[in-house]
Amino acid sequence: MTHQITKLASLIIMIAVTAVTSNANADEYAHIDRLAVKIRNSARRITKETIHYRHTPEYRHLVADSNTLYRLATHIHDVTHFEGNLTHLANDLDQLDRTFHHLEQVFDRVEHAAAFGNGHVHGRTAHVKRLLNSIEDNIHHIREDVEILRRRLIIVKPPCARVPYGGCGYGGQRNSGYRGYGNNGYDRTGSPGHGGYGFGFSIGGGNSRIQFQF
Repeated sequence: MTHQITKLASLIIMIAVTAVTSNANADEYAHIDRLAVKIRNSARRITKETIHYRHTPEYRHLVADSNTLYRLATHIHDVTHFEGNLTHLANDLDQLDRTFHHLEQVFDRVEHAAAFGNGHVHGRTAHVKRLLNSIEDNIHHIREDVEILRRRLIIVKPPCARVPYGGCGYGGQRNSGYRGYGNNGYDRTGSPGHGGYGFGFSIGGGNSRIQFQF
């Protein structure tokens, strides 16, 4: 009876933690979504600002990279809007980050070249740098949110039959120092046992991981 109560309490804890984590994840995805929209809007503005560089050799390059940045930010917005796959999101974010830094380098190169007479930049362009800084900050914030989501993952472990010599009959885990138990709840010697099968879940990772077994 006590064992059944313990299992029920563990199940209730698991359901409660899962519900809280799901709500927290939804908030994190919503934040990423808002940041992606900000990046998309800033990229749209930068595309319009490239008109200042129309008399430089890299003008078409700037327009193409700005449009790519806009498309990538839009894609991340679409993925996070439906709380898409984290690995997919992280890969998209890496591509967005690479595109951004490449675009930033091109802007810096154009400004430097124009200062020495290679091409001409029309008007003041300090606001372009501010837009780039804003995009960079938002990309870093999204990275932080993705890392939080990764640490918050709940890993549900399958049942594992502990067998001699550190092996595992099911589920892929290795457990040294345990006698193995058969499907009938008895160990290999025919004595009743309690450690043969079970399952649990863990929250977080590394030193911050919390594990529940029952």
